[in-house]
Amino acid sequence: MDTTSRKAALKKATFPAIVGLLLVGWITYIVVAIANEPEKAAAPSAAALTEDIAQALADGDAGALREHLSAQAGDGYAEALVDRFSALPGTPGVTREGTGDHPFAAIRQGGHCLGFDLRKTDDGWVMDAVPRLQGCEG
Repeated sequence: MDTTSRKAALKKATFPAIVGLLLVGWITYIVVAIANEPEKAAAPSAAALTEDIAQALADGDAGALREHLSAQAGDGYAEALVDRFSALPGTPGVTREGTGDHPFAAIRQGGHCLGFDLRKTDDGWVMDAVPRLQGCEG
């Protein structure tokens, strides 16, 4: 094999090797990012979850509220919910309502009410991100 053939073979092998290294680096980055994702803090009971939600809304703490939302809640959802209730007059009141198997959190403020189902997961209780169609009606 002469020198020009070796250079050509090296050039042919370099591009796939670089692409392969970039792919491995990208996959490693994604795996590490997922592993470092903070865990949601599920509450031990529906009553404790209701209290935590009430405290987060009263404090205007979107970070604390985000910890108790189900996985369907997208980025910025907790902030938008806190902003919505901050714009209303008065202080939000949160009560746990519904039957034992189907509890929901009724968030009332300024004549408005939103209901959110409370769901039991393997880790504990979380608030569903989607408001109930029935609102605050049992």
